[in-house]
Amino acid sequence: MKPGGDVEDTVSVDVTGGVRLWHGGEFFADFLVWQGYGLSNSLGAAGFPNGEAFRIGTTYPDAYISRAFIRETIGFSGEKEAADDAPFELRGAVDARRLTFTVGHFSAKDIFDSNAYANDSRTQFMNWSVMANTAWDYPANTLGFTNGAAVEWTAHTCTARFFAYITHAHMGNYQETINNPNLSANIMLTRAYRSKYGFGLNLEQEIHKDLGAFMRLGWSDGKNETWEFTDVDRTASAGLSLKGARWRRPEDTVGLGAVVNGISAAHRQFLAAGGLGITVGDGALDYRSERLAEAYYNWKVAKRLGLTLDYQYEKDPAYNHARGPIHIFATRLHTEF
Repeated sequence: MKPGGDVEDTVSVDVTGGVRLWHGGEFFADFLVWQGYGLSNSLGAAGFPNGEAFRIGTTYPDAYISRAFIRETIGFSGEKEAADDAPFELRGAVDARRLTFTVGHFSAKDIFDSNAYANDSRTQFMNWSVMANTAWDYPANTLGFTNGAAVEWTAHTCTARFFAYITHAHMGNYQETINNPNLSANIMLTRAYRSKYGFGLNLEQEIHKDLGAFMRLGWSDGKNETWEFTDVDRTASAGLSLKGARWRRPEDTVGLGAVVNGISAAHRQFLAAGGLGITVGDGALDYRSERLAEAYYNWKVAKRLGLTLDYQYEKDPAYNHARGPIHIFATRLHTEF
């Protein structure tokens, strides 16, 4: 990141809508307008501090259809449960045991890595590594979306989600790059059709009606270059989310989260040799795990208006003990109709 202070802003507006096509069938679309840049052009930390800042910024507003998919839900139990808080799903009661098919344009994170307490950068935590499992180099374009199909089986209200993945892409290899000094740590010169795999665990638990806890664990093999998300091969995050009923502000929320990120041995050697990843790399490396903490207070100013104050502390950003620590302060204004 830039050695001095830096101030940036991002703006995003969504127009969303859905319609029921038939019993169990629905169509959902989301039109996104966005503008702005992350700190230091979204470089300098694997756990980047602003989930509303995409990897490629823009000076002028840009528009994009972020989601457009058809979803078919087949119920089996006859017992209903509320789905009012489910992200990107038409509101209403759904079957407690159900099979769901999704086809179209969407974010893989919406389906496989959602969390009630650490998921939405607009109203909850802002850091990439708190709102998502950053060890999962999930399929996406630079804005976080892709075309695909997904099948989900829901047997009950889950608070633990385990997933495994394998990614096939035209990726460079860390070890092959550092073994050949003539490549000057240019991993693009070793690109070939390769695979990477990994695992993730996503936990959420309601401790009290106003207090919830969350945790994510992630691991990838760390052999081939980061292709789509950020430079993390191992991650562990945890935190708490508390509603403000105890101080007579039931719609306010305070959150506290902490993260430790790491990378594989070959990945470390690649960065130490001068290699560059998607978000990290500066020609030298005194390796340490990247550690960060985030705290926010979401104040419900009015019925449809919220103001958030956010603070983040990053220790050894980009896995470099020679960098940081960084203190990041943010304000966020959010409204929806």
